[in-house]
Amino acid sequence: MKDFTFLPPQGNAPKLLPQPRKATMGEGAAWFGQSFRLFKRRPLMWLAMFAVMLLITTVLSMVPVLGIVANFTSLLFAGGLMMSADALSEGDQLEFGYLFAGFKYKFAALLRCTLLYMGVFILLMLVMAAVFALTGGSESSIADLGRALEDPTAVSKQTDSRLYLLILLVVFFGIPATMMVWFAPALITLNDMKAWPAMKLSLRACLQNIPAFVSYLAVLVGLLLLCIVPLGILMSVDSMAMVALFLMVLLIWLYSVLAVLGQYAAYRTVFTDKPLP
Repeated sequence: MKDFTFLPPQGNAPKLLPQPRKATMGEGAAWFGQSFRLFKRRPLMWLAMFAVMLLITTVLSMVPVLGIVANFTSLLFAGGLMMSADALSEGDQLEFGYLFAGFKYKFAALLRCTLLYMGVFILLMLVMAAVFALTGGSESSIADLGRALEDPTAVSKQTDSRLYLLILLVVFFGIPATMMVWFAPALITLNDMKAWPAMKLSLRACLQNIPAFVSYLAVLVGLLLLCIVPLGILMSVDSMAMVALFLMVLLIWLYSVLAVLGQYAAYRTVFTDKPLP
């Protein structure tokens, strides 16, 4: 197993650029193909790693006391997956133990990143609570919002306006918060950055690469829809429903892997002098 203790880039290894670069829309669209080529090198290993990761987080979330721990594992696993993708892309063997590399080699920094990320969402909840209070909201109005998600026709105009405000707040805070951790695990694990500088740099890189991300998401979602539509038709046939359901689960499983590998492909394009082929 590769020793992940941080060392400066050696030989032909990708080197961190002084500043994140602005990728073109074409380069963004290419991230899907780059991630798929990386996946094809060890498809069964990638699927096995994601299955175990999902199993661990699901079991933890089902146990009342340990459910809190599950919230702290996603970025730790992400760090290990970034190390895995980097090792495979640079010619090393992908080993199952790489999945847990983030827990061993960069645990403190990734944990701080997780705590900062959770802090942003706690701030979001406090802001939403303040907005509800200032607009005459109450526990009952929050309950109305919950019912509104189940039955939109039962929403009063007053609650409806607060629902739209809630959605705007979630978008306003949620998207930048996600941008802060999109590249952070890779920067922490592969470039030895501290948590907060990595999160700030990740946010900056995402904001200056919105067109590239739009083209990447267009390819990702477009291909997903092309797969889902025939599966939906197949599911309507009684004799093929179980087969279609199995294929749907497999598709979501595969796309989960490709989405994470797409993060690594984007990192290589935006932050290094050696994008993936």
